[in-house]
Amino acid sequence: MLSNSEITKIAKIILKEIKDSKFDKIDLEKYSYDKLKKHFPNLSEFQLIDENQVLLKKTKFYICKWIEDCKKEGISPAYEFNEFPEYLLISYSIKHKEDLRISELRKQKKELIQAINKISWQKFEFLCKYILEQSGIYPIQLTAKNQEGIDFCGLFDIGKYLTTRILPDNFKIRVIGQVKHFSSKISPILIRSFHTYYLSVQRGDQNLVEKLPSWFVSVKSPILCIFMTTSGYTRRAVNYAEQEWIILKTGEQIVEDLIKSSDTREWFSQKNGKQIFNERLFMKFFGKR
Repeated sequence: MLSNSEITKIAKIILKEIKDSKFDKIDLEKYSYDKLKKHFPNLSEFQLIDENQVLLKKTKFYICKWIEDCKKEGISPAYEFNEFPEYLLISYSIKHKEDLRISELRKQKKELIQAINKISWQKFEFLCKYILEQSGIYPIQLTAKNQEGIDFCGLFDIGKYLTTRILPDNFKIRVIGQVKHFSSKISPILIRSFHTYYLSVQRGDQNLVEKLPSWFVSVKSPILCIFMTTSGYTRRAVNYAEQEWIILKTGEQIVEDLIKSSDTREWFSQKNGKQIFNERLFMKFFGKR
């Protein structure tokens, strides 16, 4: 009988491999059986069958937790479990009948993340501006370099998204944000610093407000704060942001937004009759903006 630590170790290996997999379907029961057989070649057939039941339950627990965490962060998981058979994993795109181009981008998600990490911080700012425009924040303007910690400001026409008439149709809220092209996780110090700049804008401090566009300053609505990065955030940074109502966007969440973009066709090239994500075209797209 295998120990709990041995089962847990293999379950985590399987989870990691599934996260990186590009198959349309995965028979988890067979996958875990083959993994057991590889790691423990001395087990008999009966032992493999018995141990596989334990491994399957443990692995499904980890996969379900991963799927749940993805959805909490607004990220579509690569796979979801089919209703029957119980241990059949189906790619998210197939289960939800997504467009072929979106499906291909999901399979090449790692390549897309790598491309974002390679671009300059200037291009990343343009990329973030593009995503926000796609989300309905318009107008939006990138600020000058080193402008008091505010990298962009814009207006979100929230009125057209409301189903009630409590607010007027043309009601807009102001949006300010900071962008960081980082390889390491964002610390709470940077989030606190950004919050300080937000308070300055809210107060209307002259030394900061005078550098912002007149169309932004003239609107006297509440301010929404957004922090965007290529990496992620420490737990303390997330806690502070939640406390101050600052929206955080990670590199993976940004990729999810890109996958659903209306311009994905411009990032593909034809190869052997298939559409393949082309990093060069992707870089060129954000270099010309």
